[in-house]
Amino acid sequence: MNDQREYKCVDEEGILGDYHKLSNFGSLKIFYVNHHHRMEEIPKENGYYINQKEYIIVKDDFSYTIDAEPFNEDEECIDHNGYIFYDPEPMICLSFAYKVKVNKEHAGLYLVLYTEPNPFEFSNYTFRSVTISNNKITFAETEEAVEYCLKDNWKLSTKKDKCRYQVTCKNGICSEPVEIKTILITQNQ
Repeated sequence: MNDQREYKCVDEEGILGDYHKLSNFGSLKIFYVNHHHRMEEIPKENGYYINQKEYIIVKDDFSYTIDAEPFNEDEECIDHNGYIFYDPEPMICLSFAYKVKVNKEHAGLYLVLYTEPNPFEFSNYTFRSVTISNNKITFAETEEAVEYCLKDNWKLSTKKDKCRYQVTCKNGICSEPVEIKTILITQNQ
């Protein structure tokens, strides 16, 4: 470690933007490569941390690494919701039909439909809000319930007015998307 609290990669080449983990004696630390061969420790959040063609799953104080597979256009995202693939960049399957690249260009808040099996062992058909940034996906955990509009690409935006589909999320767990017409009909009965 140097004066800037950075660690130097010794065992493997540190590529800018990658994440690494260190588990020692029950302590889990996540590191971000911020310069060539230099890593800084970052606050650990539940989610995915991508390192080349593998990704680190962090859930509470538990973590493990999964190799990302190439994306199969024939299968698409069916039965792979919540998994990271390469196409040739890292991407996540948000639902049966939607996927998004995990990079700066697509940064933002999204909805993921988790089906079984999934990397976090969530129950079948669990909806979670996630924040996507470059090579990192974390759960958007809010203490208060927040209403969002769901766009066609499964990106979420804070609900300000009427929207076609809406979800309510609290502590990162979201309701099933509801079409606004259904809500209005129910409220008017």
